[in-house]
Amino acid sequence: MATAFLSPKDLAAAIGVSESSLKRWVDSGRLAVQRTAGGHRRIPLQEAVRFVRAEGYRVQDPSCFGVLCGGNKDDAVDLDQAVYSALLAGDAERCCALITTAYLAGSSIPSLCDGALRSAMGRLGDLWRHGEDGIAVEHHATSICIQVVEQLRQFLSDVRSEAPVAIGGGTSDDPYLVPSQMAGVVLSDCGYRAVNLGPHTPNNVLLTAVARYRPVLVWRSLTGITDFDEVGTDLRALAGKLGDIPLVVGGRHAASAALSAGVGVHVVGSMCELAAFARALVLRRPRTS
Repeated sequence: MATAFLSPKDLAAAIGVSESSLKRWVDSGRLAVQRTAGGHRRIPLQEAVRFVRAEGYRVQDPSCFGVLCGGNKDDAVDLDQAVYSALLAGDAERCCALITTAYLAGSSIPSLCDGALRSAMGRLGDLWRHGEDGIAVEHHATSICIQVVEQLRQFLSDVRSEAPVAIGGGTSDDPYLVPSQMAGVVLSDCGYRAVNLGPHTPNNVLLTAVARYRPVLVWRSLTGITDFDEVGTDLRALAGKLGDIPLVVGGRHAASAALSAGVGVHVVGSMCELAAFARALVLRRPRTS
């Protein structure tokens, strides 16, 4: 993925400091930069995001981070409602601005997925009961949510080629796009090379990908399943084929399906729990010389 760059002037304007101060911080090593052929400083977008979050600066002009409109102070107080209102109105630009601003202010990707995005999509998911218009709104909101999560992905540092691999997707009868996409971005945030196969991924397809990518973690999204016993049987068979590779399941129906599957399945109740499991797994892996 191509890296976007900011000039010191752009970042200084974004956080409300002088350009000379920012250049001083660059020269002292607080900010990593690259130099153009002409010797000009250029700050990778991911480094600018890291700096803003680590230093706790409030972003006053978020346009250089790809945010075309800002929020207001009340949005921070009730982010869940603000995101819901933006999705309900089909306002992708505002929704991206709300989530990006919250991330730059220090909220983690897992907490944003578990909080404002999950809350809003849950409320919008009930609209299908109210007719075709509700279905259209929910489908549009889903497409916006996918854009928002991908916006967060661009702020992450490039994953090293030797990074551990995680792979997963929804079960063969699970049609939901967003949960598995969120899992992939959360795992990328944890330093994994995450391969999201998306919804409707049967065991044989997943196992073919496992053989190809050799992951250290496999996930299953269980949000829209109907036959818990059948899915439990599939999970049990998958866990057996994976051997020592942990199988992590999450989603609305994860606990019920895992109970049917029996041993060999790790259940996480949130993206924050997935992140904690993934980070602990990396710490337990033997170091290679």
